[in-house]
Amino acid sequence: MTGALVLVAGCGAGSEPPGRAATTPSTAATTVAAVTPQGFDSTTVRLTEPDGSTCERCVLVARSLADHRRGLMGVTSLGGHDAMAFVYDPPERTVFWMKDTVMPLSIRFYGADGASLASFDMDPCTVDPCPTYGPEAPFEVAIEVERGRLDELGFTDSAVLELLDVPCEPTPSS
Repeated sequence: MTGALVLVAGCGAGSEPPGRAATTPSTAATTVAAVTPQGFDSTTVRLTEPDGSTCERCVLVARSLADHRRGLMGVTSLGGHDAMAFVYDPPERTVFWMKDTVMPLSIRFYGADGASLASFDMDPCTVDPCPTYGPEAPFEVAIEVERGRLDELGFTDSAVLELLDVPCEPTPSS
């Protein structure tokens, strides 16, 4: 028996293994625990469309090289967060890969001005060499979401991203 993961939206290479969420035994079968990201801070990002409409999202944030390398490796659930933001200060031109990442993901890269530079859908990879993904220009923020959810969560090609550096609480998963 497998469990279903439901997330609800409101608007339009690692060194440390992630932790495991607690499981509750079931009388019919054992439920597999979701593996959620551990040790990351949460912050709020604002997305602004050209018409002035805005959307705020609660994201995990990876700022250090160690956090960048660990990312979402081994993770099966974002634990109620909308995304993970990889922040580069100063902006950098690097690539991402899906080595040991089990969830299919979508990624969007944003320049220092918050404008979208490129996006890709990425498949899990367990063997070398893994494909790499990155824009042609330096970027300041890369946003990873469950595959196919960029637009649904407001991370559209036309939206401008702003890191608010305001702590946030993830939406509880059901």
